[in-house]
Amino acid sequence: MFEALLPFEIEVFHWIASWASPFWDVFFVTVTRLGSSGVLWIVLGLALLFPKRTRKIGLVVLGAVGVMIIVNSVALKNLFGRPRPFMVEVDWWIEAFNSPGLISYPSSLSFPSGHAASAFAGSVAFLLGARKWGDSKRMQGIAIACIGLAGLIAFSRLYLGVHYLTDIVVGALVGTGCAFLTTLAMRIVEPQIEKFKFLGPLLR
Repeated sequence: MFEALLPFEIEVFHWIASWASPFWDVFFVTVTRLGSSGVLWIVLGLALLFPKRTRKIGLVVLGAVGVMIIVNSVALKNLFGRPRPFMVEVDWWIEAFNSPGLISYPSSLSFPSGHAASAFAGSVAFLLGARKWGDSKRMQGIAIACIGLAGLIAFSRLYLGVHYLTDIVVGALVGTGCAFLTTLAMRIVEPQIEKFKFLGPLLR
């Protein structure tokens, strides 16, 4: 199913190589490390859990990342089984990249991108939660900035040649879908939880 898009995706790699530089190498290696294993978004969710006023937002962020791991990293990656670009297209991949070996290349499957999925799951859930339960425009502004960071994290995987464009796009869509699903679930169960004597105060 990926063959029809492969020529275009190879052209994207060559386009990136046309403006790549040592500055962007350092920049995107740093950015991609921020998104490794979804740790940034897990830490964000945990940090939001402690203040009572942001507890629901933290639960939504952590829930979105958790759902993403099951849907993206466990189900979809194994369902499609797409190898990384450097695993199967070595000749053109080496030709397209001026500085291969900038990072330790992962051995996991390629489609969809876990970095993109976790980044958009966490950041979109943060924004949706901030709009629903947040108490300030500043928090929404921070959430929007996080979505910008998520975009950079996703693009860094393309820049470094460890994902195809379709991996990134679908990963971002999967993460966004997980964020909406988790936020919707919280809105549905919130009134029910509030009724319980011991659980209700945890969300207040």
